[in-house]
Amino acid sequence: MLVISCHRLKGRTVPAKFKPPAAAPVRTPSPWSVACAAALHPGHDFYLMARCLPSLMAGDNDQPPKGGRQKKFFDKGKKEKAMDLYTLLTATRGLQILQKNSWPALTLNIAENGCQMTMTGKISPEGLVSLLPQLAERGHLAKGAVTGLELLCGKNAVEATIWAQASGRTVNVDVSLNGVPQEQTLCQDYLKLALQDDLWVLCSDLWRDAEKILLQTGARYDGAHIFERESQNFIVAAEALSELPPTVKPGEMLLQAWLAEILQHGSEVLAICLVVYRDYGMLRISEFCMPEVCVIRPNSPVRHWLNREHVSTLTGIARRNIAIEREITSSFEKTKL
Repeated sequence: MLVISCHRLKGRTVPAKFKPPAAAPVRTPSPWSVACAAALHPGHDFYLMARCLPSLMAGDNDQPPKGGRQKKFFDKGKKEKAMDLYTLLTATRGLQILQKNSWPALTLNIAENGCQMTMTGKISPEGLVSLLPQLAERGHLAKGAVTGLELLCGKNAVEATIWAQASGRTVNVDVSLNGVPQEQTLCQDYLKLALQDDLWVLCSDLWRDAEKILLQTGARYDGAHIFERESQNFIVAAEALSELPPTVKPGEMLLQAWLAEILQHGSEVLAICLVVYRDYGMLRISEFCMPEVCVIRPNSPVRHWLNREHVSTLTGIARRNIAIEREITSSFEKTKL
């Protein structure tokens, strides 16, 4: 099993609109609280995949970055966990690379902001024996040494402990072998070096793909909108979210299809929130998180991937919130002062 552990950026403060309401005297709700309540979707149980187990921790110190790529909390009495799209796809890609190169399952620890990833795990004697011919095929071992190393690992129940970390363009790998007799130190060093070289290549490949996955899942829009449509007084825009919609629970085939779109076709795979701003003061009037993930091929016009019904829902929320605002502010008419 491949286990994914994710860490959010620290040192942030959640905006008041995302925090659970504190105990306070009952009072008339503000238009903004009504707007938020109308726009938010109910949360759903966290999804456990057959091969990937994302563990996302939503803390009170988390705050979405300003602009396009934002975090959303779906509040239904309590804060719900949600799956991070980048982390899920990167972990799936890591699993693909390991399986393709005949490596056993390892634990992946992936930072949500794309700054670092770590592989850890142990390889059993059987796993080492099956991996040795593949190392020779990829040029990390001499083919004539495979038989002797297979006997060494099988007879002495040799286990390998793996640690690898990629951060930026730097990849660090450490392998330790347990069970090798002291008189076989040269064989141990030779096998250790071969494992390190192969793992370094795998980590470099995964990091290169992870950078593209990060960009194509919304990071390129950080601080910008996917699209904007302006009227005389309002702006309709689309923002990229880092988290999957709570109703989307992708299986392995869907995740692999998304990866193929990103890595082979250059498509964007996005969770999207539609927003209405009032032009004066850029006040956020309403928002609607689309319940599906959008796959956007390069140069595709908005009408090819945007469901018009979602826009109608968004504008309906905006009209209702504006009507509530007018009703509340009507007491300030000049004739009544």
